[in-house]
Amino acid sequence: MEPKFLRGRKVIFSLISGSHLYGTDGENSDIDERGVVYPKLTELLGLGNFEQDKPSEGDTLYYNIRKFFKLLIKGNPSCIEWLYAPEYTYMSHEGQLIINNRHMFLSRNIGRSLYGYLMGQKEHMAKAHTNLGAKRKSLISQFGYDTKMASHAMRLAVLGCTLFIEGIVKPKVDDDKLKIVIDLKQGKYTYDEAIKLIESSTADFIDAKEENKADIPTQPDTHAIEAMLIQIMQYYISTHVVLGGTQ
Repeated sequence: MEPKFLRGRKVIFSLISGSHLYGTDGENSDIDERGVVYPKLTELLGLGNFEQDKPSEGDTLYYNIRKFFKLLIKGNPSCIEWLYAPEYTYMSHEGQLIINNRHMFLSRNIGRSLYGYLMGQKEHMAKAHTNLGAKRKSLISQFGYDTKMASHAMRLAVLGCTLFIEGIVKPKVDDDKLKIVIDLKQGKYTYDEAIKLIESSTADFIDAKEENKADIPTQPDTHAIEAMLIQIMQYYISTHVVLGGTQ
């Protein structure tokens, strides 16, 4: 596959995330383009600084690979989901190496982050904050709560259960729970019904996390992760920076 570049930075892998990854997309769903890139030579060895690229147009986000690895180590749920996508819009040799070793990033840090995000979604799903967009305010006006937040909270709870029971990350939940997640998003439950569903799944998540059948480690092996990052960066420098003269 021909190398892919974004604003002069070589792409390591890219995918469509959001509702398309979760299996909850509809005909009006946004296209959330996500990915990981190398920094330019000036950002790698010079005075340039780059952590992420989020153009003003469209819903696009690309992380510098070093920033991406740091977020994975901290247990960022969105980033870890990128490693378990069923398909990618672009995949390099280095990207495949990361995917093949995605188990190295699994830790209880993910559970803590998931729980924090989950509780945040649950807490704010009925509040019309001033910084909410028109679409989200419209949902609260129509259904009495933010159905998108409720759906996301439910999905996060199921994601957490799967992590600690099966030892994997499933961005798209299994079919028996997927219908509930989609129905929540479409406002087919009252606010009280939605809260009960979310609280029940949250309790299951907490129980699964405490039992930890999958034996998820407390922290990831940062030494092994750093060794992989160094290997990838050395490969990039030797094959693209020196030979290709990437700026």
